[in-house]
Amino acid sequence: MLCGDFDLILRDEDKNNGNLNRRMMGRFRCLVNDLALKEVYLNGRRFTWSNEQSPPTLVHLDLVLCTSD
Repeated sequence: MLCGDFDLILRDEDKNNGNLNRRMMGRFRCLVNDLALKEVYLNGRRFTWSNEQSPPTLVHLDLVLCTSD
């Protein structure tokens, strides 16, 4: 099981604006797939980080990933 602030996102909906680094997202998603990791659902919060500006950038960075083994 891995948990932490990965500074990378898996999906477009993990960020509230279109400023996305699709290349890094793809690399992160490939790593998660190669290691056969599954995301543990975060109940109650859609985003876990904000830049605290107006309008805010909201991102879901904190993840818990695990294997089924």
